[in-house]
Amino acid sequence: MEVGLADLPEGFELKTRDGVAWLEHVLGGNRAIFSLKGLPGDPEIDGPLDLGRTLVAPNRQQILGRRKLYRAVGIDELEVRLVRQVHGHRILALGDLDSVSVGAATGASTPDLEADGFFLPIDQGLDLVPAIVTADCLPVVVSGPIGIALLHLGWRGLASPMLERAVEMTGGGEALIGPGIGPCCYEVGGEVFEALGLDRTGAVGPLDLALAATTRLEAAGIGKVVSVDLCTSCEEDLFFSHRREGEPAGRQMSMVVPVPGA
Repeated sequence: MEVGLADLPEGFELKTRDGVAWLEHVLGGNRAIFSLKGLPGDPEIDGPLDLGRTLVAPNRQQILGRRKLYRAVGIDELEVRLVRQVHGHRILALGDLDSVSVGAATGASTPDLEADGFFLPIDQGLDLVPAIVTADCLPVVVSGPIGIALLHLGWRGLASPMLERAVEMTGGGEALIGPGIGPCCYEVGGEVFEALGLDRTGAVGPLDLALAATTRLEAAGIGKVVSVDLCTSCEEDLFFSHRREGEPAGRQMSMVVPVPGA
């Protein structure tokens, strides 16, 4: 495999099926899935797989792309939950808020609720699949004895207590960080470093979102954090990137899917 896929961190696997490619990591009794835009050199993979933003109704091609992904990973589209992502810090507890729009999973309507994360409790046995879309922000999965959380994390989310809240809700344990923009491609101003409580000399500088998230997760009590360490801006064949492409950029999707029989 080219473009960084040959040396994935322990636990991450490249999966392909029915023209779709994704990265997968089993965490507890769940599969964390991170879709790929495409896969260089593999003629069996259709692409690019743009899964659409949740702030607007996806177009027909994006709806079909979502359905392809759901079929490939083996889930029913009616199980998928999406929200209106607003770069905030709200985490929705799925057992308490089943009003999250089912139709949004395939584009029948725009999600009604605003949030940037999900919490799925273990003890309720819910057959639901939380999902987020990203184009440079980090998809973060936190797993513990109480449940599992899936977060959409940019610098604004990182400046909030969302990570600590996710650790509290899940009971802590392990965490995964999926593909997001790396410090190689992400320069921010001093106000961002200030908001994050980080030191910076100079007007602008590179921000390592994954490292900052890892530090916070470990400080909150997470014993093991694994980052896939792939930059969405650098890896043009693998990912969409808002920083690289601007407003028209497509989106990847990340999901938490139960392991059959777990």
